[in-house]
Amino acid sequence: MEADRKRELIIEKASLRFAHFGIQKTTMNEIADDLSISKPLLYYYFPDKIRLVVAVVEKILSEYQERLAVLFSSAEGIKEAIFAMLDLRRAFFQKYFMLHLVDHAEANLTKQELRKTISHIRNKEISLIQEVLEKASESNLIKLTDAEKAAELFIDMLTGINICVLARQDKHLVPDDKDFDEVLYKQKELSQIFLSGIR
Repeated sequence: MEADRKRELIIEKASLRFAHFGIQKTTMNEIADDLSISKPLLYYYFPDKIRLVVAVVEKILSEYQERLAVLFSSAEGIKEAIFAMLDLRRAFFQKYFMLHLVDHAEANLTKQELRKTISHIRNKEISLIQEVLEKASESNLIKLTDAEKAAELFIDMLTGINICVLARQDKHLVPDDKDFDEVLYKQKELSQIFLSGIR
């Protein structure tokens, strides 16, 4: 149990550093110093930085999934569920935006290591949205023939808005509140059109 707790503490401290400074600018030495442990002890739990990054991303996305499942289970209608999801997505995306900023060499390594994790989380998010759509369809609130395809398309559209809006902000490295507000506004507008189209 002590080993599990130590591992969790390392992931927590690394999450804070990565979220604030980014992956590239955070060293294993700094994380060890934050925890007042030796570097060899840190490497005992995480043999390299990439494995620590994977563990951090898994923890963050797992927390997002858990909170999303709770939101969906307590939402009274499909619009409330989708809009609550968008608010949650915005909060997580803004808080952990710095995890997106890696240099080219690290990006290649990270892509290989994280692809499976990110794919799993994406599929889980699609599955949760699919359940919401199926529930609404069973209640005759919407008309759908393939809830899974609709859920996947919906996630792809949200991702596209993120990319388009944030690609235009070239004035600063990290988006500000206004940029994240614009992403959320456009995602909600698109969601409204999407939901109207399947009623």
